[in-house]
Amino acid sequence: MDKATLFFIVFAASLVLFNWYSEGDLCYYRSAYEAVKGWNIQEAFASYRKQIFSADVFHFFLIWFFSKIIAHDLLMAALNGGLAVVIYSLLTERGVGRGTSAALILFNYYFWVVAIPAERLKVAIIFVSLFYLVKTVTPRLIFFVFGILSHASVAILYVPYFSVTRFSSGGARLSRYGVLLIFLIVAFVMGGDVLAKFWWIADRAHVEFSAILPTLFLGFFALYFSDRGFFAVAPVFVVIASLIFFVSADRLNMLSLLVAPGYVIDSNSGKLVNKLAGFHVRDLILWSVSAVLFIKSLVFVVNIYSNGTGFGLLENRC
Repeated sequence: MDKATLFFIVFAASLVLFNWYSEGDLCYYRSAYEAVKGWNIQEAFASYRKQIFSADVFHFFLIWFFSKIIAHDLLMAALNGGLAVVIYSLLTERGVGRGTSAALILFNYYFWVVAIPAERLKVAIIFVSLFYLVKTVTPRLIFFVFGILSHASVAILYVPYFSVTRFSSGGARLSRYGVLLIFLIVAFVMGGDVLAKFWWIADRAHVEFSAILPTLFLGFFALYFSDRGFFAVAPVFVVIASLIFFVSADRLNMLSLLVAPGYVIDSNSGKLVNKLAGFHVRDLILWSVSAVLFIKSLVFVVNIYSNGTGFGLLENRC
């Protein structure tokens, strides 16, 4: 499958799902999109904060700029297609087969959760993916900052990179101290919003210790297939597993599934290219993951069609 075909499939599927999705978080994003339309930047931001309580700066500027040009669902469907293409490029350039890459995207429950209801997270993950895709210093720095300004929680998705390396292109480098300074600045500007959302989720989360098992599996997967050391990988997944006291099982698993590939895609480990029955071991694992996630994706789509949301019936509807 080529990139244009993948973009069209995701774009068309997104329009269908957006048409069915009438409840949940998407209500607030659509309301915010209409609320900022036609206002100057100060009035628009005030209207934005009335709809969405956290100040994710880049998401605001994005919808403020495009709200006067294109309908919400068309813009988001196009961004979904772009996200799919960036992830596809990231995987194929690291040696994952084109069919495997397409399946991992199209059958992936967590991709569609990000693509449809999780609007701000989607924008952030586009920048995170571009960060891993490009090779030069300046674009990487830009994508790094834009990713955090779109959704501060994606900061953990940069950990696999910074645990072993720095921004680099030839002899140019940006020290980890510089990156730490950026984190501190973002924390100062957006820390209150991030903590407010964190505790809001924690207050509603139920502790499900069985949810730690997929995280531990993905941690062992990252450790085994990566050529990075134990102390560059294990502590990250221990921290993620500890979040079970604060976030839902679904959020925990999504976070693990996003972080684990970051340790693997740049690896030169021979374990990635070993073959079993003529197939790369990595591709077999990714196809297995796609098959499991496909079942969750089907349930997600059925819920959207039946209830207007991918997560079953809601107490508070639009």
